[in-house]
Amino acid sequence: MLRRLRPAYPRPGRTGWRRWLPSWRRLLGGFVASVGLAAVSSAVAYAATDIPPNLNSYATQQDTVYFWSDGTPMARTGWVQRQAMPLKDIPEGVRWAVLAAENESFYSDPGISFKGLFRALWRSVGEGDTDVTDLNASQAAFLASLLKGVGLYDPTLSKANHKRAVERWSWILDRMVKTGKLSPAERAKYKKFPEPLKSARVYDTGKQSDYLVELAQQYAKKAAHLSDQQFDLGGYQIYTTFDRKRETALTGAVAKARSRAKKAKPEAARTVHYGAASVATDGRILAVHGGPDHRTQGYNESNAATVRAGSAFLPFVHAAGLEHGVRKTSGGPTTRITPQTVYDGDTGVAVVTPEGPYWDRSGKKVTAHNEDGKSYGPISLGKALARNVNTPFMRLGMDTGLNAVRETAIAAGLLPSSLGPQVPALSLGTSTPGAIRMAGGYATFAAAGKHTEPYSVRRITRNGAAVRLTTPTAHRAIGAEVAEQVSQALTDSLNAARPAVSTANATGKSGTTADDTAAWYAGTARSVSTAVVVHRMDLARSLDPLPLKGIAGTPADSVPYAVWSGAMGLD
Repeated sequence: MLRRLRPAYPRPGRTGWRRWLPSWRRLLGGFVASVGLAAVSSAVAYAATDIPPNLNSYATQQDTVYFWSDGTPMARTGWVQRQAMPLKDIPEGVRWAVLAAENESFYSDPGISFKGLFRALWRSVGEGDTDVTDLNASQAAFLASLLKGVGLYDPTLSKANHKRAVERWSWILDRMVKTGKLSPAERAKYKKFPEPLKSARVYDTGKQSDYLVELAQQYAKKAAHLSDQQFDLGGYQIYTTFDRKRETALTGAVAKARSRAKKAKPEAARTVHYGAASVATDGRILAVHGGPDHRTQGYNESNAATVRAGSAFLPFVHAAGLEHGVRKTSGGPTTRITPQTVYDGDTGVAVVTPEGPYWDRSGKKVTAHNEDGKSYGPISLGKALARNVNTPFMRLGMDTGLNAVRETAIAAGLLPSSLGPQVPALSLGTSTPGAIRMAGGYATFAAAGKHTEPYSVRRITRNGAAVRLTTPTAHRAIGAEVAEQVSQALTDSLNAARPAVSTANATGKSGTTADDTAAWYAGTARSVSTAVVVHRMDLARSLDPLPLKGIAGTPADSVPYAVWSGAMGLD
């Protein structure tokens, strides 16, 4: 059998060197076999080669544009600075400029996609003063010249580029006249080349907008359910809640405080930090101060949960007592209290639970102390809140129940993760809410007890199409009557300390800590709540707070209040 299959070689019937020449059949068979083998090898190699996913998506990557609440651009982020624009939004002048330069018989040519051509035109002129929809023929001609190659015709790159750009710009205008899309009289008006404005940094600028972008980006991903990969492809238009005027006012107020600190206490000023945020009663975050420079400090001080609330936490204890009532004895009835309910305001009073005195782990009775070391005797809760008297609220927290205090604070807007241990000191502000959350909590009192989670993005679109967004809604956190009573106490607190403030329905309260590591001021006016915290921390070493050493001022000259009043327009 093998003998039959084996080809006869050298070839029989041939003599000399011809015996060794393959026949044409063998040559053809070898060629076909080689081609077949090559085809199979190529197919196997192709099938085994991984093609990067979303390859076309990355080729058309865009940037993301952020807008202020008034609709004006705030920042752009991404590896590129371009956004796809729907054909309907491209002015006819720009279209005709492109066609005059690239293909004047475009409309009569078969099989060409009009949309495909203009997909190359990006909304990349947003950095200048003119919107793409408002371009004149001269500017349109300049844009059309870039389609030939930005590397050759971008006039900002080199003198040679500038010369080429001017020549092509002029040529395109002449072509528009020739195609009948621009009159000679109109052409005569455009003698000066439309020099593009110098491109400004739009992110990572060192301004507060960098912190705003970071907040909005985090919220946008969460609320729109976007993965990092989806978001990084860009093309989004993010309309934020940030108010440009309020941001300017808040930033200016912090800048003044920082300047004063550097002059008065230069050594302590090196490690001083100012966290601040303004939140509307409907949850919109209007302004924040995140830090001195996002490029050197990515740590956002307005959203950091590292500083104790101190006595700025007392309104939440007051609200819990008014909402849930108190129980003085074990197994006794729960009774309602009012802002006029009297507690012992002396310093050094023993902390008592319904079961009896509270003992610490060393076997000693726990006592409560006022930060100023003064004793106030019997004092109503409303007055104690206004005067920053601590001891009544530690006792109130125990009578109400620390769990009720915790639940009330969470319902009002504080994060569970920021709340301190459930021990008597909880009522005196061992929790560490950031400025955004503190402002949101105080806004709950001003909103008649309804709380809306703070949010920074009101709308998102991508290439003109709306992106579904989960927007927080208001929920009942505390009773309306309780909220009104707490607000009245906060109004009394503001009026007692700052009688010159004449704004109607304004509320405010200072906050200090027993270890002098933080100073707060939080309050509401005109349906906007602002919280400010001043603290010291050497971020290069640790997140442990340092003593303020007078850097936050005195009760009569409070730095947090100065920033708060400046941000609220009450200075």
